Amino acid sequence: MMPLNLPLQKIKTALEQFGQPNTSLSTNAIKLFEALGYNTQRRGNIGYKTYYDFCTQYLNTQPTDTDSHNALANNWLQIQLLFQLSEQELETEFSLFVDNSLNKKLYESYLFVAIQLTPQNYTRTELANISRQINRHFPMPVMVLFNYDNLITLTVIDRRLNLKYIDQKVLLKITLIKDIAYPIANNTNTNKHQHTHRAHLEILNDISLPKLQQLYTIHHFEDLHKVWSKILDTELLNKSFFISLFQWFEEAKKHVKFPSNNLDDPDTRAEINLIRLLTRLMFVWFIKQKDFVPSKLFNPTFLAQILNNFDPI
Repeated sequence: MMPLNLPLQKIKTALEQFGQPNTSLSTNAIKLFEALGYNTQRRGNIGYKTYYDFCTQYLNTQPTDTDSHNALANNWLQIQLLFQLSEQELETEFSLFVDNSLNKKLYESYLFVAIQLTPQNYTRTELANISRQINRHFPMPVMVLFNYDNLITLTVIDRRLNLKYIDQKVLLKITLIKDIAYPIANNTNTNKHQHTHRAHLEILNDISLPKLQQLYTIHHFEDLHKVWSKILDTELLNKSFFISLFQWFEEAKKHVKFPSNNLDDPDTRAEINLIRLLTRLMFVWFIKQKDFVPSKLFNPTFLAQILNNFDPI
């Protein structure tokens, strides 16, 4: 049995494979999911270069103009159908589903798909629309891994049974973890994202099967999907971030020292200056992540070449 605590380094190494030359989207995506504990032999070697080929050759249907528009068809470079994960694999390898009773739930399996898009910035809405378009064609929910530029986004979708037509399903909210960066080997473009954020590694680790087995009791795929959605929920992630930030703020107040600046009360002085420091750091980080300034300006080696008496500490 795989260890319960999946090392962040293993996830980071799997992400770095996307930036290596002469590697395939399907191989890299499968290795990433394997690093998260999603191992299965129920794989297919199925790939298409365009949305039109995917629809006509695999789905045996002609895409409408609306379908192509929602799927951003002109931006597709390829789609790979990676593997299908069923309760059988999870029960055999992890005993994750502890309820042995027969329970026909909405989520009885999950399909994993990878899509390569043209390199550009994509909004959450655009990626959600593509994911929803893909999910329309399958009876089971589909987790979509998007790869574009040197970024990855993962999406999961909520669905429920149609209240009028029992054999149909209604697609609901798309939940995603967006713009997971990975370094590109031998990359000379200093404006590219170079490193994977630790926060993204932590989130990916949180949805790994060993971590889920450690923290949750999951009876079936519907429970598994709810846990995924909860972990990837933007509102909860933001709440967690601000809680951590507040805890850091309260602890930092006990140790920092600032010039008086006409503020005689030391507690007030620490709070005001800490807030100023945080807002400026967050602004600088924002303009860096948006590539408004060259990334090399945040590289200590480069700064040592252009600044006198530079001390990185």
